[in-house]
Amino acid sequence: MALFKNSAKTPAMDKCDQVAFVLEPENGTLPLPICIEIPGGRAHEVIPAGVKLPYKTTQIFSTVDPYQLAAEFHLVAGTRPLVRDNIELGRVRIRDVKWAGAGKPKLEVSFAIAKDGTLTVNADNLDKKRTEMLAHVERSSVSAEEAAAAKAAAEAAAEHDQWMERCIDEMLVGYALMDAAYERYAVAKKKLNPMQSREYKQARRRLQKALNVMPPEATPETMAELNAAREAFDAIYESHKPVYDAVMAWFDKQ
Repeated sequence: MALFKNSAKTPAMDKCDQVAFVLEPENGTLPLPICIEIPGGRAHEVIPAGVKLPYKTTQIFSTVDPYQLAAEFHLVAGTRPLVRDNIELGRVRIRDVKWAGAGKPKLEVSFAIAKDGTLTVNADNLDKKRTEMLAHVERSSVSAEEAAAAKAAAEAAAEHDQWMERCIDEMLVGYALMDAAYERYAVAKKKLNPMQSREYKQARRRLQKALNVMPPEATPETMAELNAAREAFDAIYESHKPVYDAVMAWFDKQ
């Protein structure tokens, strides 16, 4: 389950039941992967390149922010790790999303590609009887020449894209650490002294600041700071374990 939020940069959209794009097949297969944007401008693959057509997949998604009322899916075609470097197809928005905490609503999105390369996207709001869907088509078709050019550009930028992928992976480790540390701190904080709590909050702010530099703007210097901030925060996270274990042991005895 990937998480999505509504975009503030969306162009005008029209109501629809489904939206279609055409990608010229390559020997009966999909020439480029289909991806959607996830937080940080990253490209999340939903259909790999080379699948034999026709092809269909259905996935369940949810929200990234609490109580958001719409979820937007930004679709691109290409192999590069950042959405901005791929071929933009368009956007699909599901409105009237269930008013609930992040990760609670369930949105089912189907991606079907016919033999002729027509990609059809359908969405279903599983929490509602009706689904209100809007779409903006940026590019209705991708020719074989455009797909070949995209592959050539990706090959030329392979070294840079490997760097971006490393940045993304390291950031994901940082986010996972913050989530794990928050859960441990929530249990242990009543037994921590004021200095320990202050050190935790300062280290968390430092790591959050480092994570705020999104992959497109990442540099060796910002990544070095991210790694240093993550190591410092990890040390504090590990130092809370004895307190966490003691609190949990007390609860188990109750």
